[in-house]
Amino acid sequence: MFVMLPFFVVLHTMIMKLKLILLFVVTPLLAISQFVSVNAESIRAYNYILSLRINEATEIIIAQKENNTENVYIDYLESFNNFIKITVSNDERLFNDLKPQIEDCIDKLYSIPDTTPWKRYLIGNLKLQIATLDFNFGNYVSGALNMNKAYRLLTSNNDAFPDFIPNYISLGVLHVMIGLVPDSYKWILDFIDMNGDITMGINELNKAYNHSLNNSSLAWTKNEILFYSGMIGINIIPDKSFADTLLARLDTNNSSNLLNSYLKINILMKSGKNNEALNVFKDISDTIDFYPFYYMNLLKGECYLRKLLPAKSRTELLIFTSNYKGDNYIKDAWLKIGWSYFLEGDTTAYLDNRKNILEDGNNKTGNDQEAQNKAMSNELPCMPLLKARLLFDGGYYEQAINILLKADTSHFSKIELVELYYRLGRIYHQMGNTINSLENYKITIKTGSNLPQYYAANAALKSAYIYENMHDTVSAVYYYNICLDLDFKEYRTSIRTKAKQGIKRLNKDN
Repeated sequence: MFVMLPFFVVLHTMIMKLKLILLFVVTPLLAISQFVSVNAESIRAYNYILSLRINEATEIIIAQKENNTENVYIDYLESFNNFIKITVSNDERLFNDLKPQIEDCIDKLYSIPDTTPWKRYLIGNLKLQIATLDFNFGNYVSGALNMNKAYRLLTSNNDAFPDFIPNYISLGVLHVMIGLVPDSYKWILDFIDMNGDITMGINELNKAYNHSLNNSSLAWTKNEILFYSGMIGINIIPDKSFADTLLARLDTNNSSNLLNSYLKINILMKSGKNNEALNVFKDISDTIDFYPFYYMNLLKGECYLRKLLPAKSRTELLIFTSNYKGDNYIKDAWLKIGWSYFLEGDTTAYLDNRKNILEDGNNKTGNDQEAQNKAMSNELPCMPLLKARLLFDGGYYEQAINILLKADTSHFSKIELVELYYRLGRIYHQMGNTINSLENYKITIKTGSNLPQYYAANAALKSAYIYENMHDTVSAVYYYNICLDLDFKEYRTSIRTKAKQGIKRLNKDN
């Protein structure tokens, strides 16, 4: 039943989009049982792991293993620490080296009595972590098997111990993951009896969050739950107020916690607050020995590019391409490096880096697919559209719209004209001018519906968001369906998933 590789290719893409949501699926609580003992030192190690202060966590784990040889929770922490190292580095060789240790830990955890919720909970978390890594490195059959085992363990644990709140965190993430599977592959989930959707997962996370506010023994799980909710929200939920609410809830001091900094930067970048995102980068402590997280260099390079600072952007992007061990986002990085040269007027360097796009990385993510398509088109970027796009992404709306309104469109190709209307619609949308936004979105849909690019589909999606926020359900559903009816290639899975979730939201509300 697990040989349907197209399904797992799609599932892998969705997992990458929520990669760091799944990265920390674990919530130990301060509790003691015969085989699981969480003391102050192990909690400190756990917090170091979540802060990506891996070496400090390792020191504590080594000491605890010497002093508490019967405590299998220390073995669990060691496996969790290894999982973080593999995920952040995206190093497949490290995965192959450390996977046997994680599996040995699972074997140890089976010694925990069945009478405690810890047994299935901890084993289920490790199974889900291995599944995530298997999918990431293309081991789809093994990944599916481990994901199914995690689902069984966590679900049965919840049936046996419904008051065990940590279970709702892991199940929440797992149900969101299941809910992102495209409808065309739902039959496989039915066949292996795995059920869940995004709304269910979000409700479970909200339940756990409320308990963290009202129960002192759960209080320190709050930031972890906010991380999951945040990564889900900024990628799926079209509620502008969500980002501000989440930022207000997060701890303002992120300098010693690289994970919190990562979440804040993501929220700010998604919200068009580029300058604030760069300020978070500046606040990250340079005296703490964080585990190398080169994806942050990609984000920082993108922030500089949005500010039209190509040289600074290129420095960060080249750090990423030189050190990152994975294949995802590499094509996207080479495209942005090429753009940095193009903004400086160096067309030759842009073309050289376009070759790197074709030769390096894979195209499993939406950004990498777009980079691949642009590299294969053999066309140079349109300078006004490129600048407007970058400035828009950074939240510099006035600068972006001035460039577009002053652009000489007499030599624009059809696709460039479609993009022009799309960019205008996006800018007016963010500026709160819904009338002009909808007008430009409609032109985009009309003129771009037969093109493989994502402009028309995303214009329909954004139009639906506007109408949904205006509580015009009929118009919102109409544009969600237009989005689903269009045939396009770029960002297809992401855009269509959001449209389907929009329809589900509105159907549940009515």
